[in-house]
Amino acid sequence: MAERFSYLVPMILPVLPRASGKTVVGMRVANMLREVGAEGDATLSVDIRLLGGGEVLAAESSHIAVKDGIPDKPVFLHHFTRDTLCYAEIAINADRPIFKKALTECSFALVERPDKGTFNVHASYKFSDPAIIEMMRRVGEYCLVHPAQYVSKADNAGNSILIINPFDGPIVARAQSGAGKQMRKRIAPRDCVIWPLDEILVDGEWSCVLYTGNNRYPVWDVRHVYGDPVHINRLDHMEYYRGDLTVQAMTPARFLRTTARQGLRMLGLRAN
Repeated sequence: MAERFSYLVPMILPVLPRASGKTVVGMRVANMLREVGAEGDATLSVDIRLLGGGEVLAAESSHIAVKDGIPDKPVFLHHFTRDTLCYAEIAINADRPIFKKALTECSFALVERPDKGTFNVHASYKFSDPAIIEMMRRVGEYCLVHPAQYVSKADNAGNSILIINPFDGPIVARAQSGAGKQMRKRIAPRDCVIWPLDEILVDGEWSCVLYTGNNRYPVWDVRHVYGDPVHINRLDHMEYYRGDLTVQAMTPARFLRTTARQGLRMLGLRAN
């Protein structure tokens, strides 16, 4: 019998300060249970902790009953209004092992701005993200990239990044623009920062920016009013670095492996 889990990998979401808007953390519970192959009856515990400045600022739990894989609450929503920037860590546990896999992408945040506008925020895994594990195996370090970051005083366009350190030790994040300008920042344990990019971006010029660090970290691209990172237009996720060679030598051994993989895919015996 295939292994089942009684937990899901915790998700991380930023909770913006009151001046930026109200943060609504949500979870599509019914979709999540289908995604992770949940079966049978169980009681889910949804544990949310708000953290910042190295401390737990608040914590609460909710329970969801599951009958034959169907939850009594198809959607879970929680509203936050905080004076300062912090982040939410969402952990989901069942009272018995019902999950076929421990990763789900069904958590999100919606920010309701003071001007009545809204934007979505994608959640980030606290750990165990297969894409990050594979990227660090190939590249040798944590590495993200954004292809088009931009600041312009004339356009009233500001650009920062929001970094969360959900771990027990400090992390050092580094950023380098396409022009070769660099900056670094230390983020304390269980803390989060909005880090303006003015130091490495040339005013009025688009630039690709590469991000590395001594550990992985959840990060979002922040577009805001120039010089005022509190008045945010939107948050977007970052892309993992995919700097693989586009041309590789075709040795006899590689040719045989490639031919074998293609044959297995055609027969439906291999997914990728």
